[in-house]
Amino acid sequence: MFGSAREIASIRRGSTHNATKTVLYRTFGSKDQLIVSILERVTEAFLSIDSLQIEKYGDRLHRYLEVSRKYENSMRILLLQSPYDEKYNKQYKKLSRQLVKRTMERVERRQKAGKTECSLDVKFVSESIVSFVLDSISRWLKHGKRNQDNEFVQWMLVSRAAMENPGMVTADYG
Repeated sequence: MFGSAREIASIRRGSTHNATKTVLYRTFGSKDQLIVSILERVTEAFLSIDSLQIEKYGDRLHRYLEVSRKYENSMRILLLQSPYDEKYNKQYKKLSRQLVKRTMERVERRQKAGKTECSLDVKFVSESIVSFVLDSISRWLKHGKRNQDNEFVQWMLVSRAAMENPGMVTADYG
């Protein structure tokens, strides 16, 4: 699933400097520990953004995308490969669990403030939003163009808003 220890280390460092296997194994102990270190680093970077007090969801999405671009190769491993690998999915599960919890809190606050009309189960809506955001970012990293990042964030905003407010889209729309 993952490349050589040197390739993985270059992903972690964000560079293409050549590192010897000896240095890598002294630092990380094993290829598995190196991969875990990469996944921990990018997970914490993503969660640190989510923990910020950011009022506008669009600003949050822009920051998610910024950190995803900064650690693009690592994010692709985290979002595209690790969820399906029993050996490495711990960080993905942590990321997903924390994002769902925080999304539930935000949705509940918006419901109490009358800013959302969704009567569906909050946990279901939150899990769907998080799944959508993570999957969309991973696909955008793979296929999207940087010069269209703002349009992508706008598309995600509208899509997320529709998930919370199903009445925004009529049944005859599609």
